[in-house]
Amino acid sequence: MSTLRKDGRLQSSVYVENIFTGKKERKYVYGYSEAEIEFEKKQLLQAAKNQILFLQDATFSDWYLECLKTKREYKQINEVTEESYKNIITNQADRQGEFSYRRLLERAIEKDRKMSEIKVFHIKNILRQIKGERTKEYTYTILNSIFSEAVFEQVITDNPCKFVRKPKAKAKPAALLTPEIYTALMNTVKDTQMYYILFLGFDCGARRGELCALRWNKFFPNEKILKLKKSLKRTKEKGLFEGTTKSPHGERELILSDTAIEKLLEWKKILRRNLFRAGLPWNESDYIFRSPTDLSKPLRPDYITSMMTKLRKKLDLPDRTCMHSFRHTHATVLAEGNLSPKKIQLRLGHASAAFTMDTYVHNSASMQDGIIEAVESAEKRFNI
Repeated sequence: MSTLRKDGRLQSSVYVENIFTGKKERKYVYGYSEAEIEFEKKQLLQAAKNQILFLQDATFSDWYLECLKTKREYKQINEVTEESYKNIITNQADRQGEFSYRRLLERAIEKDRKMSEIKVFHIKNILRQIKGERTKEYTYTILNSIFSEAVFEQVITDNPCKFVRKPKAKAKPAALLTPEIYTALMNTVKDTQMYYILFLGFDCGARRGELCALRWNKFFPNEKILKLKKSLKRTKEKGLFEGTTKSPHGERELILSDTAIEKLLEWKKILRRNLFRAGLPWNESDYIFRSPTDLSKPLRPDYITSMMTKLRKKLDLPDRTCMHSFRHTHATVLAEGNLSPKKIQLRLGHASAAFTMDTYVHNSASMQDGIIEAVESAEKRFNI
């Protein structure tokens, strides 16, 4: 029986089974007539029935899309990660172009195979056919995530990936910058926007997407602070857009050196002059770095990557010299200055100090300073 609300609508309820707990839950429906109320009730009941059928008969291709949707809704992954997951599972060819993962998965799993029918040998068969060690590890991580989510939501009883050893790719960190390499790079890009981008990368350790998302109203020269709140990203679906930083820890305030403030103010003058010549207005809320082909638009992160590739080839630099090298070098320089792991972690915007120290801080020559003295001191204390 419906009841009349103050807003003039009718209210009623219906009990729907929760597919995860098995318990009946009361759901409310609203309408301006009994016919509307009945229609809404039928919609709710049909939706619940469809969800039960979906979980019982979920195929691999259906489930991974549902899994990604859930992870996005609960902010477990961002837009860029979601797209990379989809690419691995659906249509991304490997570097040699020998196969696409879609064809591989369809051959090894069959896209219409039910989740409950996928066994350990299917997972092993997929991994066996992937040549690149990093791609193999990444594919395993994605599959494990998909099947773990299916176990959590009771689509399947066990995760087949649990019984497959995770492939381990050898870590290939970005190359550390030496003073000579840094000088060569900066001399090459002098008097260009890239000069100021590379300088900030070295002086602040910011990610390329964070640098591209910087706005002038987040720069406070008097307080010596630069606020990193966003990251510029690009996906096929959304194009170029401003999103969140890589993780919540990425939102941070960076203390700037006097030189960094001087360089930013210097770039500000140059940019204002360039905008004036192009007939474009100045706005404090606009981006600090701009597209070289259209000053009204922000700089794309992939432009920085492309420029670094050209610079590496031109100057014949070590293979893994890239924009991330500036971030790695920044972390290492801070560690050489005996800053605490916690301070370096917060500076780089990581979730844990352990990850920062293990991944970003390199074993440079300066790291060895003081070790022999400490050992010799211990030898004396132990009468060695």
